[in-house]
Amino acid sequence: MIAKVLADLGCGFDCASLVEMESVSLSTLCPLPQSFYIVQTAGAGITRPEMVIYANTIKQRSFIREADRLGVHKMTFDNVEELYKIKETHTSPQLVLRIRADDKTAKVNLGIKFGCDPPMEKGPELLRTAKELGLSVVGISFHVGSGCGDATAYDRAISISAQLFDIGLQMGHSMRLLDLGGGFPGVDTGKTISFGEIADAINPALEKYFPEGKYKELSVIAEPGRYFGSAPVSLVAHVIGATKVPASRVTKKGGFGDGVGL
Repeated sequence: MIAKVLADLGCGFDCASLVEMESVSLSTLCPLPQSFYIVQTAGAGITRPEMVIYANTIKQRSFIREADRLGVHKMTFDNVEELYKIKETHTSPQLVLRIRADDKTAKVNLGIKFGCDPPMEKGPELLRTAKELGLSVVGISFHVGSGCGDATAYDRAISISAQLFDIGLQMGHSMRLLDLGGGFPGVDTGKTISFGEIADAINPALEKYFPEGKYKELSVIAEPGRYFGSAPVSLVAHVIGATKVPASRVTKKGGFGDGVGL
């Protein structure tokens, strides 16, 4: 229901897997034993494929082929191996280079897994390789980390993105998409950084590094999943019981006292 409401309001979707892409774009026929078929319609017709970005920097080949079949062209990458894989499996990809731009205070540091690093060294190399392969890079993306605690991280990331925009344009890429990623809080509690504080950091940075008119057809998107999902949804867990066990049963590290709670 949340996805349907957001789609009706004009939102797009950041998808990390084939299941997610199928759930928001098109219904699919899934083969079952004895030649029976079932039609998955839960997400059928929610949004157009051009409103979807396949934002996983390391993708299965079969998923890339299915993204092509679904009409999903925008997808992220952060390594040279992925470029060759996409070249082999997608007919007309629109690539978005993901860079590492961490907020060190974030609750979940996604830069450990995603984003080319260091961006100003690896980024130009990847843009150049994409050009040599005849692949079109259309933009830059980053994610400062889930549960951002330092709004200035966005300023740094947007500054680096602008520099890579210029490098990409000089190489002949059609740079037109900036993805600000996530990190936005779902509820302002007063104890952590607020959505307003993050906006107050992002807006001046966009005006400074991406001034109006500098880039043609510029689109700025973001991934405010927690912002939309936290307030209307509660997660309820059934706790059956609790006990303590020696720390040695769950870890080889010390420092946990006599036991850990489960």
